[in-house]
Amino acid sequence: MPLSAVDRSRLPGAVKRRRLFGFKLIRVRGRSMMPTFCDGDYALVRRLVRGRSPGTGDVVSLQRGGEARLIKRLGIRLANGRFRLSGDGASSQPSIDLGIVCIHEIEGVVVARLSGSRISLIRRKSGEAVQSGQ
Repeated sequence: MPLSAVDRSRLPGAVKRRRLFGFKLIRVRGRSMMPTFCDGDYALVRRLVRGRSPGTGDVVSLQRGGEARLIKRLGIRLANGRFRLSGDGASSQPSIDLGIVCIHEIEGVVVARLSGSRISLIRRKSGEAVQSGQ
């Protein structure tokens, strides 16, 4: 049964609010992260905690100022805890247009994809694959 069709009244309160003990459930909109995520999938995000920082190749959730939340892959690591951003899909903007993200703008690392009744773990891509856009 697709997750969107689940009767939320029967779920525990934390799931209804989409907050799960240091995790957050976010609905994916758009196609810029295909094939990793499809429009309508859910991303399970592990919130950042002190001592655990994301790395090049991780998929992260981020929000800048008043902009919409983004789910993107971290590209090359720059100085001062900054990263270039990239999307996985062909329809994603080039990394030069997505710009640079500071560590404090990152909400958490995406650890799983929930699509219909399937759950898939999200793995970090190697540095070479991220730089070449694969």
